[in-house]
Amino acid sequence: MQRLFLRGSLPGRRRSASRVQEVKRNFDMQKNDETENEMLKTQCLALEEQVKLLVKTELTLRRTQAELIQSKEKIEDYNRTLEQKVEERTRELLQSNEKLKIEMIEREKAEEEKKKLQESLSRAAKMEAVGILPAVWRTILTIFLTVSSVIPSCCCERFLRIVL
Repeated sequence: MQRLFLRGSLPGRRRSASRVQEVKRNFDMQKNDETENEMLKTQCLALEEQVKLLVKTELTLRRTQAELIQSKEKIEDYNRTLEQKVEERTRELLQSNEKLKIEMIEREKAEEEKKKLQESLSRAAKMEAVGILPAVWRTILTIFLTVSSVIPSCCCERFLRIVL
C-alpha cells in the first residue's frame, strides 16, 4: 500500500518537480537576462567611450586642418613677400652695379687726367730747368719737348741722356 501511496502522490510531486524546474528555468533565464544586460551595459559603455574618443579625434583633426590651412596661407604670404623682396633687392643691385660702372668710368677719366697733369708738371719742371741753361740749349730743349709728344718716349729718354 505504501507503494500505492507513493504512486498516488507521484503525480503531485511531478507537478511540483516540473514547477520547480520551470521556476529554476525562469530564474536561470532571468539570470541569463541579467548577465546579458550587464554585458550589454558593458558594451554600451565601451561604445560610448569609443564615440567620445572618435569625437575628440574628429575635433583634433578639424583643429589640425584649420592650423594647416592657416600655415599654408602664411607660407603663401611669405612667398609673395619673398618674391617682392627679391625683386626689390635685384633692382637695388642693378642700380648699385650701374653706379659702380659710372664710378669706374669716372676713375679711368681721373687717372687719364692725372697722367696728363703729371706729364704737364714734368714738362714744366723741365722747362724751368731749361731756364738756367743758355738760350741755345733752351731752344733745342723746347723743340725737343714739342717733338717729344710725337716721338716715342724711349727715344726721348736717350736724347735727354745724351744732351744732359
